Amino acid sequence: MDDLSIVLTLMRNHIDEQKKALVRAENIKACLAQQLKTLQHAKSNLPHHLPVSQESMNGKHAKNMQAFASSKSTSQMESCYQHIPTSGVQEIPVQERPQLTISNTLQARTVQELPPCPLIEYLTTEEFTNVPNYMKGRITYPQINFFVEELNKVFKAKYKLLKQKKSSLSEPNRARYETLKMQESKDTTGVYFVLEEDMKNWSSIKMSKETRCLITILRHCGRMCEIRSGGYLRYALIESY
Repeated sequence: MDDLSIVLTLMRNHIDEQKKALVRAENIKACLAQQLKTLQHAKSNLPHHLPVSQESMNGKHAKNMQAFASSKSTSQMESCYQHIPTSGVQEIPVQERPQLTISNTLQARTVQELPPCPLIEYLTTEEFTNVPNYMKGRITYPQINFFVEELNKVFKAKYKLLKQKKSSLSEPNRARYETLKMQESKDTTGVYFVLEEDMKNWSSIKMSKETRCLITILRHCGRMCEIRSGGYLRYALIESY
């Protein structure tokens, strides 16, 4: 009887331990289920645009160009240079000619395809969260970054035009070129800016109460500032370093 009592006691203790382990397992299961639900919600609600620094954008572009270059044969890459005029140019001995490499071609293309001016960086969720509620109103995180994208279109279009030779422009673009140059002053030296008119010409932005609210948020987050002089209200971007 004593042996049986000991066995029963051990079985009861083992059952109690298994019950406690089951409770812990149920708690872990519940936590994992909640975490899975949170991750699924995050996956379904990822913002359309994520903040990317200019440096990382350039690095990504270089990787894409490297992949493109690796898909081309050396003969295909060299064929790009077969139609360069050689009249009046002294022949260079083969052993002294610089070697054509994919890395050199990649570097040249990367420089050529960089945007014509710095661009406004997208806001992070932390930055947007820290914007005072009275300033945000009903503005959402996707809205502010969509606005940033539209503004970047304006900056790229404007400074792409200004980087072209005036003599190569059509009459309408030449007139616009001269207008843009007239908007510059000593206060805008080294500064990239756009006007309300530029937003209308090169994007879907319409100046409204909501647009002014979006601009105020970008100013608060150190993305833009206003320059008033000469009868112009300029919206200038603040470069990130």
